[in-house]
Amino acid sequence: MRQNPSSKHVGATNYFNTVRTPNLEDYNKRLTTREGESFGCDVSPSYFRTAGVAERVRSLLPHPFLILMLREPAERIYSNYWMNLRQGVERGSFEEVIENGYLRSPTTRYTKNLWRWYEHFSPSSLLIIKSEAFFEQPKETVTEVLKSFGMEWAEIDDWAPVVPHGDGKPQEHYPPMKPETRDFLNGYFKTEKEKLYHMTGLRWP
Repeated sequence: MRQNPSSKHVGATNYFNTVRTPNLEDYNKRLTTREGESFGCDVSPSYFRTAGVAERVRSLLPHPFLILMLREPAERIYSNYWMNLRQGVERGSFEEVIENGYLRSPTTRYTKNLWRWYEHFSPSSLLIIKSEAFFEQPKETVTEVLKSFGMEWAEIDDWAPVVPHGDGKPQEHYPPMKPETRDFLNGYFKTEKEKLYHMTGLRWP
C-alpha cells in the first residue's frame, strides 16, 4: 500500500483501541494527507484482537475496506517470541515462555476474534488472506487485494519473496523451531485451525 500513489497513510494509528466515541474528523487527522492522495490505510494489527473495536469501526465507517492477514498460529507466536526477545520483552527459551502462559495470547484466538467482526460486518466485507501467500507470492497476493477493492496500483520492479520477521530485520534469521515443540503446537492449535477452515476456507498443513 505504501507504493500506491493514491494512498495517504499506511501505518498503525490504533485509534479505535482507545477512543470510545469515534469522530470522523478526528480520525482523518491521524491519516496524514498530501496532494494527490485519496485514501488512507490504517494498519493496526491490534484491532483484530481487541474487544469493542469492530463495533466502533462500524459506527464510524459502515462500509470500510477490511483486509485481514492470518499466519499459521505456531509460526506466528514463534516469530513474535523472537521479536519480543530481541526487544527485551521476553526472557528465557521459547519452551519456557509457552509453559508460562504464552499460548493464552488473544492474538492466537483467530476464530473468537473473527466472530467479533462478523457480528458487525458480513464475511464478504472482510478479505482474509494467508500471510504465507504474501510472503511467497507478494505480487499475486497484492493483485488479489487490489482487484477486490478496485484500487489502482503503481508498477513495482522488485517482487522478490518476502522474508517475514516481526522486528523488521530480515537479515537476522532466527533458528528453526524444535521438532518436538512444533509437534506440540500443531496438536494444540489443531481444533482452532479446523474451526477457522470451516469459517473461512483457509487451511494450513
